[in-house]
Amino acid sequence: MITQASETRSIPARGPLRANLEALAAVDASTLEALRPFVGETTQAAGPPPPAAVPDRPVVSPGASARVASLIEAVRGSDSSFRPRVDVVEPDPAAAAELLAQHDLAEAIAGGWLRWSVGPNAAARFAERLADEPLDAMAPALLRPESSALLPVAQELEQTLAERSTAQTERLALLLSQLRRTYADRDAAWWRARLASGLSGREPLRAIVPTFRHAHFVHASARDLLGAWERAGHSGRLLLEGDDFSRLTALSWAEVIAQVEPDVILAINYRRDVAPETAALPIPWVCWVQDPMPHLLTPPKTPAGPLDCVIGHGYPELFAHDESQRARFAPTPVVVEPRRFERAGSTEAERLCEVAYVSNQSEPPEVMAARLSRGLTGVPFDGARFVEMIAASMPELRDGFAEDGADAGALFDRFVREALGPAGGRAPAGLVTMLRTQIAEPLLERTLRHEAVGWAASICERRGWRLVLRGRGWKRVERFAPFARGPVAHGDALAEIYAGAAVSLHASCRPPTHQRVFECAVAGGLPAVRWLGAFQASPEALLASEGVWTFGAEPPELPGARGNIHWEKMLNAWDLWWWVAQPHEWFGYPVGGWSSIGFAVADSPALMARVAESQRRGDTPGWLEDGTARISPWVLADASRYPTPRADMTGALCDSGAVGFVDEPSLERLIERAVDRLAWRRAQSEAIARRVRARCSYEHVVSAIGGVLCAIGAQDADRVRPIP
Repeated sequence: MITQASETRSIPARGPLRANLEALAAVDASTLEALRPFVGETTQAAGPPPPAAVPDRPVVSPGASARVASLIEAVRGSDSSFRPRVDVVEPDPAAAAELLAQHDLAEAIAGGWLRWSVGPNAAARFAERLADEPLDAMAPALLRPESSALLPVAQELEQTLAERSTAQTERLALLLSQLRRTYADRDAAWWRARLASGLSGREPLRAIVPTFRHAHFVHASARDLLGAWERAGHSGRLLLEGDDFSRLTALSWAEVIAQVEPDVILAINYRRDVAPETAALPIPWVCWVQDPMPHLLTPPKTPAGPLDCVIGHGYPELFAHDESQRARFAPTPVVVEPRRFERAGSTEAERLCEVAYVSNQSEPPEVMAARLSRGLTGVPFDGARFVEMIAASMPELRDGFAEDGADAGALFDRFVREALGPAGGRAPAGLVTMLRTQIAEPLLERTLRHEAVGWAASICERRGWRLVLRGRGWKRVERFAPFARGPVAHGDALAEIYAGAAVSLHASCRPPTHQRVFECAVAGGLPAVRWLGAFQASPEALLASEGVWTFGAEPPELPGARGNIHWEKMLNAWDLWWWVAQPHEWFGYPVGGWSSIGFAVADSPALMARVAESQRRGDTPGWLEDGTARISPWVLADASRYPTPRADMTGALCDSGAVGFVDEPSLERLIERAVDRLAWRRAQSEAIARRVRARCSYEHVVSAIGGVLCAIGAQDADRVRPIP
């Protein structure tokens, strides 16, 4: 065994070193003992190191330990909830103590994602730890020392890692060979018979549900999906990492597939290409789309086949590369598992605070923009300039979303193309979609959230109310640090927060049919939803839904006059546009050329309901003027804006006027009402919860899965072929 000698010297134990040693005492007593001879009384802390690129599983070799602080700082600054484990292998205890004296690493040590092997037998101790880990854990990446004197120790570590990699490769090859033989004869006829047998209840289907420990909401959703699947009479198994510091590997997939021999894989937000090594296996794959994630809105690396199905949100980009996939798509609502939350809401909870907000999106918008700018590389334009332009346009984009009936897709498209400069008009649709989902939409989402939290902070400071922020990173944001209370686990602890707060904030550029909103209500809490006009239909669409006009060439007969338009037939929108927008004469009188046309709000039940909702929130629709809905005739000429009324985004909320807010004053009124009127708060919460229980259960998702599995064999069945 190669060891590294060191001169005994005492390092004062003050500041970061003291906190680091206390953290080590709780998790790694042997490393603490190795360091004791080198620790004295006082020292000065070093400044924060520059951020570094972080491998998924770094191992820091002797002499490279100076990089540890920059690695930890990079992990802390990441917007990801994943925390890779950093292994430090340092034969020289004095060097390790020096590092602990200079940098505050207590959070990483206590959290288990910074692990030490210190002393003359450091390399052997690391090898023992690695041997205790499951073989399917991530392969570590060695950060080599800069000093040639330390190369022998690094070479010993390289040998350990090479042996580990060889064992993983051999095991994966063996499993893939077995799986190819297992699935070799499963052609279209075989799958038709197997799925028919399973869906009829004769032979339950076996499923694998992959998920990730660090993605708390998705992890909980996967568990709930598996529970509903098993209640339907089938069997299944979660596929997840071996610990909190790993990612799924090809070997992880192969091991579980070999053990379960699944009839279907049910994956949340991921297609087959998430596991390229096993993607060729002819196993039905159902992708449950919960969020418009960038990798879902671009062409897949592995083209979809007849065994690939989609449920959830049917974003158009999902099918842009293969329209045939629509035959195996089923929409599903946003769902929750009431059993997970109802216990906390069954009794009147003790008031914990007036306002709560639960989110890991603590990184401020301006910091996020800088991070996105650094990451936007390899594009045929100035990435930094593009992000700068998009970030500067956030106020205008936010105001665009505030208009009733705003088309979110059209707004993002326009702002992205404008930020690209003169070439934006010719930019491919795929590039625009990528920039929207990876840059513009996340920035707007973050802007809306932090602005709402800022309003809540100002209100609570002024009124003497309590604001509680739960999630990662809020303590690092100076404005919000006084309200930060750390992360919270999904389940009972989260339900207690929802039930114990007068209101729980929700802000997003997407419609409020969101898991946070539904879980809050089921737990007995009251969601306070930042309301945007883009969540609801435009006044033109509302009037069209009432039959005031049509886009047909031959308007149908109506029993009488409708609204304030006194014709015996339903108006054709094209005729109406010509009448009001184009200057002409009518019996010698000049008419037309008007900038807008008015409809009496009192004559339209839909417009009356919309105005009443706005009044309860405390805002006024931009189209309302002296009791009249002012509508541009040029909008009437664009039939594509509202060929049918927009789907009701407010139905699950029951009354968006009651639980919505649009600015700081309306949020303050909502909080005050929830604090002072407990019966009103309880009634609003229960009204939402009733609809959620009836319409948004996991049983709906399992039913949709059954529907798309039935489509396998009915569509393109002859394309199912055994694997080579």
